[in-house]
Amino acid sequence: MNTRPERRRRARLGVILAALVAAALATSAPVAIAADPDLTEVAPRCTGGSSNPTFYAGNRRTAVTAGGRVLVVYDPHGSGQQLKWRNAGSSTWSATTRGSVTNGQLLAAGDIANDRTASIVVGRDSLGAEHAWVVYAGYDYKKVSPVKMRRLSDLGNHLGPSVGPEVNLEPAGRGNVRVDMAFEDTSSGPRAVLSWTRRTGDTQYQLVVAGLTSLDSDTPSLVQTTALYTGSSANTSGTLVPSAQGMRVVARTSKLKLFAHSPSAALTSWTTGSASVSMARKAKPTAVALSSGDILAVGESDTSAHVVKAIRFSSSGNTATTELTTSSGYANPAVVHTSGDNALLVMVNRTTNSVVSRARTGSSWGGEVTEIGPAAGGDYAWPNVLREPVGGYLRILVDGAKCPTNKQQNQVLAYSRLL
Repeated sequence: MNTRPERRRRARLGVILAALVAAALATSAPVAIAADPDLTEVAPRCTGGSSNPTFYAGNRRTAVTAGGRVLVVYDPHGSGQQLKWRNAGSSTWSATTRGSVTNGQLLAAGDIANDRTASIVVGRDSLGAEHAWVVYAGYDYKKVSPVKMRRLSDLGNHLGPSVGPEVNLEPAGRGNVRVDMAFEDTSSGPRAVLSWTRRTGDTQYQLVVAGLTSLDSDTPSLVQTTALYTGSSANTSGTLVPSAQGMRVVARTSKLKLFAHSPSAALTSWTTGSASVSMARKAKPTAVALSSGDILAVGESDTSAHVVKAIRFSSSGNTATTELTTSSGYANPAVVHTSGDNALLVMVNRTTNSVVSRARTGSSWGGEVTEIGPAAGGDYAWPNVLREPVGGYLRILVDGAKCPTNKQQNQVLAYSRLL
């Protein structure tokens, strides 16, 4: 039996879907394939997110617990990271938390004001208890930032997750940016792996990886910190890609490359793939592992005309094939592994002011599908996806409508549909 709140929710979603369909027809864009897409406002414009609340594609800003609770983090106006959550089947987002933080604001008071990139991942400690880890750092070197972390516990509590103390994992030094975190499966259990870019000299930057000393502690430290690349590009940007063969890092250094790690080796031992692909200097790549072992990466090859490429690397990174090159007008791509060797490319169509997708079946790419049309507010940027769908759902957290009175306070939207 449908409850009144459920009937109201479905009626509201029906109105949203009707608006999206009307907008799609008006612009001759394909209609979303979802039967009942769930589009909710995580943060309103003018009092919500920052100028770039969901950047970048290489980060992980959505996680789902075993009980179906959805956790998201975004960059709010001012400083820090804002945590919000909603239960399975609910359209209401809450910022209520417990422990060290009661309002979901994860940055300690008094820290430097700075936009921050972040990733949130859900995993289990050695006793099997479920936790979430949030790591965050800066986005450029104008304001020097350390790498910080908080561990969340009791994730399903009706009063919200319990937030642990803020931990400085890496000193500020000359600056740390674009941090990511993921788990690598090993014979002794999951291993936490972090990656980020740090400035080590006036014109020298390093792409680095490291592990955590323990998943059982609220206050771990870094171990086996290793530089994968050292060079003069301040735009060096990488993302972690867990695979059955071990952890991979796809990064735009001087070109797009793949770094490979064996789960039986220490985190100080990596190999560099010999293949490379030209990618725009400011590209922020993202990637997923396919069941074949290959790695599918996406990024902008031209950040002025906005051209997106999809590249398939071998697991070693020694071969690379460009599978798809879009026409101009597509920006901020992200990729989702749907099943087997199938994937979904999500990006912003700047011409239609929409968030769109293209499906990969085997090695063939399908046509464009509108996921979020202009009727939902437009001005979309940096759709951040859950790269491995939980429960068969596509999930997108996206920068939405701009505030008419303050360009630093954008809306944040969350979208989901069954794949």
